[in-house]
Amino acid sequence: MINNFIYSAPTKIYFGESLENLGSELKQYGNRVLMTYGGGSIKKIGLYDAFYDITHGLGLAILTPRWMEYILDETTAPKFYQFGVNVFGIDKDLPALEVGKKAIEMLSDFFFNTLGLKSNLTEIGIDDSKFEIMAKKSCGNGMMPGYKQLNQQDVENIFKMCR
Repeated sequence: MINNFIYSAPTKIYFGESLENLGSELKQYGNRVLMTYGGGSIKKIGLYDAFYDITHGLGLAILTPRWMEYILDETTAPKFYQFGVNVFGIDKDLPALEVGKKAIEMLSDFFFNTLGLKSNLTEIGIDDSKFEIMAKKSCGNGMMPGYKQLNQQDVENIFKMCR
């Protein structure tokens, strides 16, 4: 027998270039937000399998800013420029690399200060003992595709940034 209940799951999907109000809107929801952006290569990083029992959202919150920082350069800056301008309303007249750095800082601030999420792997009981095997699994027998291809050592380096 099922008890009576009400289930509500309001959802907003923003798609495209006109995301300038998203940053301010996200704040009103506090820690009840799932935000995704990008091509999905961060999902392949390896924390979402049998190695550790953490939520997908928390794993992404810890890894994403470090991944962004790791791959940010002149070739990836335009993607992070779009993210910074469209999501956080960063001044579009600033250089792309500067906008990218500010966007990463603002995303980190949102995750760890506004939402109050744990900010590193150590805080959730994860040490570096499985980084090598997780990185190997993430890359399969080659490179992990994405905005910038990552090899096993790159992925290990990102994990280390998350300690």
